[in-house]
Amino acid sequence: MSIFAMFPKAALLALSYGAIAMGQLVGTYTAENHPSLPFQRCTTSGGCTTVSSGQVVLDANWRWLHVKDGYSNCYTGNKWNTTVCPDNLTCAQNCALDGADYQGTYGISTSGNSLTLKYVTNGSSGKNIGSRVYLMASDSNYELFKLLNQEFTFDVDVSNLPCGLNGAVYFNEMDADGGLSKFSTNKAGAKYGTGYCDSQCPKDIKFISGLANVEGWNPSSSDANGGNGRDGTCCNELDIWEANKISNAFTPHPCTVSGPYRCTGTECNTPTDRYDGVCDPDGCDFNSYRLGDTGFFGPGKIVNTNKKLTLVTQFLTDTGTASGKLVEIRRLYVQDGKVIQNSKVNIPGLPAVDSLTDSFCDAQKTVFGDPNAHKSKGGFPGMEKAMRNGLVLALSLWDDHHANMLWLDSTYPTDSTALGAARGDCPTNSGKPADLQATIPNASVTFSNIKVGDIGSTYSGTPVDPSSSTTRVVTSTTATTRPGTTTTTRPGTTTTTSSAAGPTQSKWGQCGGNGYTGPTICASGSTCTRSNDCLAGLERALDGAVIAAARPPSHKTFSHLTWFRKAGYQAIDRICDYYSSLQEKNVISTVQPGYLREHIPFLAARSDTEVNLTVTPPEEGENFEVIADDYQKFIVPGLTHWQHPSFFAYFPTACTFEGILGDLYASSTANPGFNWTSSPACTELEAIVLDWAANMLGLSPAFLNSSGTTASDSALVMVVAARSLYQRNHPDVKAEDLVIYVTTQTHSLGAKAALVLGLQVRAIEVTAEDNFSLRGDALRAALEEDEKLGRKPFILTTIAPYILSFKVATAGTTSSGATDNMSEIRKVANDYPSLWVHIDAAWAGVALACPEFREKLFLDEINAFATSFSTNFHKWGLVTFDCSTLWVRDRKLLTEALDITPPFLRTHQSDAVLGGMVIDYRNWHLGLGRRFRSLKLWFVLRGFGVEGFRKYIRRSVDLNEIFANLVKDSTNLEIVTAPNLALTVFRVILKGGSPNLESLNSLNRLFFGRISARPDIMLTQTTLNGVFCIRLAVGAARTTEMHIQQAFTLIEKEAELAIETWSQTVNGMLTVG
Repeated sequence: MSIFAMFPKAALLALSYGAIAMGQLVGTYTAENHPSLPFQRCTTSGGCTTVSSGQVVLDANWRWLHVKDGYSNCYTGNKWNTTVCPDNLTCAQNCALDGADYQGTYGISTSGNSLTLKYVTNGSSGKNIGSRVYLMASDSNYELFKLLNQEFTFDVDVSNLPCGLNGAVYFNEMDADGGLSKFSTNKAGAKYGTGYCDSQCPKDIKFISGLANVEGWNPSSSDANGGNGRDGTCCNELDIWEANKISNAFTPHPCTVSGPYRCTGTECNTPTDRYDGVCDPDGCDFNSYRLGDTGFFGPGKIVNTNKKLTLVTQFLTDTGTASGKLVEIRRLYVQDGKVIQNSKVNIPGLPAVDSLTDSFCDAQKTVFGDPNAHKSKGGFPGMEKAMRNGLVLALSLWDDHHANMLWLDSTYPTDSTALGAARGDCPTNSGKPADLQATIPNASVTFSNIKVGDIGSTYSGTPVDPSSSTTRVVTSTTATTRPGTTTTTRPGTTTTTSSAAGPTQSKWGQCGGNGYTGPTICASGSTCTRSNDCLAGLERALDGAVIAAARPPSHKTFSHLTWFRKAGYQAIDRICDYYSSLQEKNVISTVQPGYLREHIPFLAARSDTEVNLTVTPPEEGENFEVIADDYQKFIVPGLTHWQHPSFFAYFPTACTFEGILGDLYASSTANPGFNWTSSPACTELEAIVLDWAANMLGLSPAFLNSSGTTASDSALVMVVAARSLYQRNHPDVKAEDLVIYVTTQTHSLGAKAALVLGLQVRAIEVTAEDNFSLRGDALRAALEEDEKLGRKPFILTTIAPYILSFKVATAGTTSSGATDNMSEIRKVANDYPSLWVHIDAAWAGVALACPEFREKLFLDEINAFATSFSTNFHKWGLVTFDCSTLWVRDRKLLTEALDITPPFLRTHQSDAVLGGMVIDYRNWHLGLGRRFRSLKLWFVLRGFGVEGFRKYIRRSVDLNEIFANLVKDSTNLEIVTAPNLALTVFRVILKGGSPNLESLNSLNRLFFGRISARPDIMLTQTTLNGVFCIRLAVGAARTTEMHIQQAFTLIEKEAELAIETWSQTVNGMLTVG
């Protein structure tokens, strides 16, 4: 019986790194600059797109750990400095982890998409042995991979990796931020490589869950630089590649726990209780040599390790989708342009398969006589759960102080002749770390060209049969998927595959037709479908059209509609990929100003000595596939992700697929819609949809329909109409005497309208005591004050006033969520009959759809006396930007002010001719055309229905209430103004007292600077009556309670750090840029 079936890299890791160790605080002696390592994401329809932000970070266990205010080591050799590390917590508080000199100290280097790890590096800090790095999504977060129904591919060169060494590639269920947000004592996080865990529950990790592992520490008797603490750190582990030039294995290791787990005692898979822990230490491995094919992998063998090779690992589900159950892990190799199927099992009693399944793992354990911890710790279902959560990619080079790597490349146990004991042809006396370090210090491994994507999308080549030493081309049916085959997998059935010789066509590509001579075999998962012959004729006709003549030569090889169909499918695929991976992205882009100019091609001039950075458009048209790829490469990395569930800034722009499709359909017809005749459907649908929306919001039937571009444009249109009306009634009033009334919470729309029209604007101050809403007495006082100055617009309509009768009231402002007191404003307005009251409900107006919010938003008053009302469905209304709606009681007030239609645009269906039977929306806004925006609102309202719309609004309000309650219970935070619907305004406070406002503002600016520097969350600031505070606006369609809890945890952590930093400054006066 093989008791020690597998010894992965962490439990056996006792590498010599001299004075180099790790910690949880952050030092400042060496800057931490992560080496770049771009990788690619691939789809069968769109090809591969480079993720240029990829980078690697060194594991914290290798780093220099010193006292936080000096150079003294906290850990030297294999012992802790017990003066500064008497216990786990004190050690974490006293010791700092520093940056790394990756190449000079650790032998880690990158070049393009290639990473090289050197075995022994003699640097100025001493001798370093091996290394472990993780792939990062940003400077402070690991890249999370979700691999179900995906394949993972990379190139590797193990030609310089002899017996006893292991160049490993594997995935662990680590925290994306390295535990930074979970553990307040962890100040370093993923940026410094913290949070490691694996299925061996290693105890040699110096810091676990934000605390040191000094308690119960036992220095190793065989490794001068290693040891074990009392605790271990466990998590699911998926080994893709445990290998040197002699042998390799891929192995899933499930656990009964999720994520990093700090274990003690028998939970940690102790040597005497190896299978009593929470994880499967052996895993279910596929080692070709161990499973009976000794001629498959190695120097000069079928997979020749004297040369670089490409490794493909596929994770197949029962449904062929990412939501299906994991049923198979499959391996392919590519070398010299040939796709080599994995070796087949050749062990008596085992099926002759070439992949891993749960049933094979059970059979293997039985035949080899090994304990079936794989099954008892969860098997494939357990690994599937971890894969669904997301895994961190680790790449390492290590030696083995416990078993000399014999479990991978030799016979282990060394005296065994049992089935499964032979794992490679290395001598049983090989692999001793001391010998290796002395004789092959320059050993290294190189990983490159990392890709992840759809099955069949990351590699290409000619399929071959591994059963032949000459790697002959396969033409017979096999059980392995390769490019150009179709695979159907169901629970409890065998995999059926039909072979396809020759080149394959990508998804959506042409696969047949009259005169077609290209590939006729479709990529896996696709079928060749005949198009309509009439369509083909139309496409041929279009080839002679003007637009076809303008296309670049690269487009002339296929018809325009065929090209558009393919590009459209690709665009939808990419949009879906974007949304499916959105949560894995940072909210905020990390690019620097001017980044795009470096990537935009077609420089005006270039020479060997000088580059003119003036960007010019291309002289000739380009292939659209290249343009679309550039969008993925250069534009997406520079986007702030407003649809991210952790986006809480500004205002929501909740986006739905119905709205996206509405925009697509509307754009496809390019209807200007400036009057009824130009496109009747555009005008009539807009009128109908606005009536729908008005009814849903509870607006009075007195409001006629209209819509603007944005709330600011709506306000501007209302000012124009109000001014026109007022000047017609009072022709003696000078334009320079007209004044717009707004409040200090009415965003900038009033001021912009005044600026555009050359009018005066008066912002009435609102205070925290009134929850930043306008009260009637404040409005009346302002009007009476202007009366005394000779500008009395509202006393009597027969008296020549000197102020514009226009007031912008607010119903849910962007800054604080304040709602003006409409009942009091109404009383004032009754005394000023000429007052035009425009209600700006840009953000909160859509909440009127829910009857329970109508009293709060003064719906009765709006219906009773407001002249016009505007709200933005593109903010909190599930419609893509832009979709602002505007209603006005009397549309004549708009058309009389804005109708300057020239005779050639007038028709017999116009407003003037038919007396208002149709609407010329051209006269309802400042633009001359009219985009078909109503289509997307129609799609959304039909797709969700009123109840679905209300459910979304209510959910946002509920989530905001959860956050507000967390703030109220916090000792570091306080609410500034009462939470309003889905918006909370708060600030950081001090526990010990109440410093002056200037000091608290300074503290909050420091806090906001810290939170703004994080790419994983986005908030915004505001100032209310001199109080600097922070806004959190809920509304992203994908935000859940989990994201609210995560946001609060991050905010609390950054608040604590801000308070700590601020308190250390002189009198707390810290200036933040």
